[in-house]
Amino acid sequence: MKEFDELVRLRHSVRNYNDELLDETVVTAVKDILKLSEKVPFGSKVRFELVDVSKSDYSHLRQLGTYGVIKNARWYIAGVLKYPVENHKNCMLDYGWGFEKSVLSLTDMNLGTCFLGGTLSRKTFGELVRIADDEVIPCVSPLGFSDEKPHLKEKMLRVFASSAKRKAVKDLVFQDNDTRLIKSELADVLELVRWAPSASNKQPWRFRIAGNRVEFYLKRNPLYKKILAMTGAGDLQLIDMGIAMYHFQKGYAQRGIEIKWDDKQILSPPSGVEFIKGCHI
Repeated sequence: MKEFDELVRLRHSVRNYNDELLDETVVTAVKDILKLSEKVPFGSKVRFELVDVSKSDYSHLRQLGTYGVIKNARWYIAGVLKYPVENHKNCMLDYGWGFEKSVLSLTDMNLGTCFLGGTLSRKTFGELVRIADDEVIPCVSPLGFSDEKPHLKEKMLRVFASSAKRKAVKDLVFQDNDTRLIKSELADVLELVRWAPSASNKQPWRFRIAGNRVEFYLKRNPLYKKILAMTGAGDLQLIDMGIAMYHFQKGYAQRGIEIKWDDKQILSPPSGVEFIKGCHI
């Protein structure tokens, strides 16, 4: 099994898949991973279903909303969330946290994935996994072995998303002076967060640091408010924050430090951001 730091850097969005089938052993292992990922930090009810779409006809595949974006994918992971709930924020954080846990474990199996939160038919996926009236599907991901030759649309999408360009840690941290990052351990963990996937690679997470206190903030992009209003299925940027929190928590866990999240905003809030969670390290 690969180290978490290595998995974070190995993971990338795969949109073009080869024809290699997943044997029964692999399918069973995938389902076990998905089941383990349903245990999330804030207790929301999430489930991750493995869906074989290979038996669907051509028109049905187009209804999945992935035609022309994802190529040759036989399998998909559909992340299902019980919603609405009283604590909207926590359930979206849990969803992102659990989905990313799945994705990195699948990366360790050399399987490719790609978060899809906009270009999909939630109705069709809902029929495939038989969602209840109080469940939604904010995201799905294709699953399989990557084809080494990206097709033209994949190349264009990579350029559009600026996948190779990420904000530096110093641009993600609100701090009074550089001494806040003296602890190399914290800098290393924040580097893992910097590599977390996010919608259109917007990296909406920001941090406030004082002593051993770290607070997570969300810097919203107006575009995703419009997407939420259109789909009504999930807050993609809160899901991104859940993904970032998983990287942070797992990064410290492998260093032998347990992270406990809280809702106490202790530090003075920066302007233009939304408080998410805090912790002591």
